[in-house]
Amino acid sequence: MRINKEKTATWFLFLGTFFNPLGYDALLKWLMNTTGSYWFSISIFYLLSVSCFILYFLLAKVNPLKLFKRKGN
Repeated sequence: MRINKEKTATWFLFLGTFFNPLGYDALLKWLMNTTGSYWFSISIFYLLSVSCFILYFLLAKVNPLKLFKRKGN
């Protein structure tokens, strides 16, 4: 079975936005109850989100620094 890199990259982009702690309060509340710490729970969400975005950029072969450089000109 061959995994399509573009489809996998899109899934990681979706997961990166899902784990963004600005939403999905039920999951964040559950994690806060489990860990007992607000800041630790928020840190976990941000780490998951950043990891998914990095995986998206790697799998999609997109250099985010080049995108920002192009938009500035």
